[in-house]
Formats: sequence, C-alpha cells, structure tokens
Amino acid sequence: NRAIQRVEQYIRNHLQDDLSLQVLADVGNFNVSYLSRIFKQKYHCNLSNYIVKARISLAKELLTNTNDKIYSIAEKVGYGNISSFNRVFRKSEGMSPAEYRETYYIGEWRYIKKIVLRCGLFGLRLFCLPSIKIILVLYGKCLFGKKMRRK
Repeated sequence: NRAIQRVEQYIRNHLQDDLSLQVLADVGNFNVSYLSRIFKQKYHCNLSNYIVKARISLAKELLTNTNDKIYSIAEKVGYGNISSFNRVFRKSEGMSPAEYRETYYIGEWRYIKKIVLRCGLFGLRLFCLPSIKIILVLYGKCLFGKKMRRK
C-alpha cells in the first residue's frame, strides 16, 4: 500500500517526466506486471489512463488560471509534442486546449485571490507561486500588484 502511494506521489510530482511502466515499477520496487495489475485493482483503470487523467487535470488548471502559452503548458504536463497534447486533450475534454481556455479562463488575478482565500492566509506573509507574481498579505488584507493581462 505504501509502495503504491509512492508511485502515486511520484506520478503527481513528475508529470513532465517519462512515466513509463518500468520507471514507476522501479519507484515502487515492483515487478512491471504486478504494478500494472495492482494499480488496476486499486483505481479501476490502467496506469497509462491514470497518468493521462492526471496530466489533463493539471493542464486544465493551468489553462484556466494562467496566461502560459499552450505549448508551454503541454511541456509542463509531459507532452513534448504539441500535436500529441492537442489530440489527447481533445479526446479527453471534447475540445481543443485553446477552446477550453476561451470557455473557462478566469485569469491569474482571480486565481491568486482564490488561493489566498482558500489558504486563509493572515498576518504578514510573503510567498511566491509558479508563474505568478509575489503576493503580500498584510493583516488579512490582500495587496496585489497590477492585474495581469492576458496575452
């Protein structure tokens, strides 16, 4: 069970890397066929589908919450080829990444606010999020920089 959790954690932390069955089996100290079988028993889908779902989930979050270019998002979620990313995304979501962004984009400004409110950050805190400017939260009031424009 802990070994499967290690594999799960590795997948979440290394979506941009090679996630072959052999690599994941080595992470969990499993035989390749045993890992495949036990993973299917636990998640009711095969390992490759699980990885695709995790990558698409992260891509959807990045598409709706950042201004990153689509090719950059594709690289961040493990697709070196933009056409492969587009094909897999369209198969999963029924629309292209660009169409998804047009439909669901909320922008970095709202994303920052959502994270600050969700985390309940109070007092004086300074933190940085990837691809997002530094936010200063002072005595429960959020002081943001200029609203970021969509490119």
